[in-house]
Amino acid sequence: ADDDDVLALPLRSGRLLLWAGPHTPYFGREELDLLARFGVVIDLAWVRCELLERQRETTVRLEEAQRIARLGAWEMDLGSGAIVWSAEMYRIFDIAEGSPVTLETFTERLHPEDLDVVMAEMARTIEGGPADASMDYRIVLPDGTVRTVHGQGQVQAGADGRPARLVGTAHDITDRKAAEDALNSAYERERTARLAYERANDELESFVYSVSHDLKSPIISLLGYLDYLRLDYGSLLPPEAGHYLDRMTSSAGYMEALIQDLLELSRIGRVQTDPEVVDLGALVADIAAELCAAHPAASVAVDPLPSVLVNPVRARQLFTNLIGNALDHAGRGDVHVRVHAEPAAGGAVAVLVTDDGRGIPDAYREKVFGVFERLDSPGDPAGTGIGLAICRKVMDALGGSIAVDDVPQGTRMRLEFPASAVAGARTGAVAP
Repeated sequence: ADDDDVLALPLRSGRLLLWAGPHTPYFGREELDLLARFGVVIDLAWVRCELLERQRETTVRLEEAQRIARLGAWEMDLGSGAIVWSAEMYRIFDIAEGSPVTLETFTERLHPEDLDVVMAEMARTIEGGPADASMDYRIVLPDGTVRTVHGQGQVQAGADGRPARLVGTAHDITDRKAAEDALNSAYERERTARLAYERANDELESFVYSVSHDLKSPIISLLGYLDYLRLDYGSLLPPEAGHYLDRMTSSAGYMEALIQDLLELSRIGRVQTDPEVVDLGALVADIAAELCAAHPAASVAVDPLPSVLVNPVRARQLFTNLIGNALDHAGRGDVHVRVHAEPAAGGAVAVLVTDDGRGIPDAYREKVFGVFERLDSPGDPAGTGIGLAICRKVMDALGGSIAVDDVPQGTRMRLEFPASAVAGARTGAVAP
């Protein structure tokens, strides 16, 4: 037939084509109505095919997601007892996919120690317990492997309002549970080690405090008797004996200073004093004036410094040690020291104490903060080697830090005061 004799009925996807022939030379109204209804049926069939295809694709994606997540789904009809499992449920419980499933199939896999608990929770849920039941339990696979499952269940009511179905999920959390157990074990070991360290540190500090305190009295007595010996019998002693007496006095004086520094080191963190708002600019200027009196050729420049919330006694110790070290160990009398501040990360403030002296060798930039670590050179005043250890302990107790910066010449000490100390000073708050 000619193309003009073709009837084209538009469909949802494509067209329905009909050709006229000897038995149907033309299409009347009744035929057209019938064909239009037939076209609607075809459209509906296509729609159903598309929906089924999408459903199949969704099911495949869902099953793949469940497989990746190790998450199975199940449903139990409370009337008939029939149970339906997803593909992942079969994999989790190591049962051939598609095998008939009953309640006994499930209970046979339950760990004997968890069986009664799980069944009691299921019965409580069915009888009107929590709307959503949730618990962890163990299953034992045919090869003896024990796995941990997180189960959730929910009762759904039927048309009559009575419980009709129990639906839920089973999530294999064995790997996560093992990781959590390992993390908890590591945390417990770390906590135990930390507590042991804290106990040892407390005992050591108590020991240092007790020994230093006990040694202080006999040293003071020794110095007193040396003075009496020099005053009462100094004229009777030969010059060599006087020299020995001076050496004994010097050594005893050094020991007294050492004991006093050890006492100060042990008090930091033990003696709790409420912090106050301290104007670091005024404090450092006062310290610089005191120390420069013994170093007339030296100079100390103090730039504007912030106020911080800190123990004022410890703050004075801190900057007295730092500026004193810069003046005493610079290697020359005309050393210049500068104290200034700059912003640090997270709202903290860094205070820098810089000198143009001989500096600290790279290998000793961390060691100098240890107890009894000294870098004295000929001509330097004697020290105990505890000053910078006190500085670090003060900054640690405050929640800040102290370190030696890398500079081309001299030494720069960086003290970072935490944001809490800076903010507390602005508000005038007193930390507990």
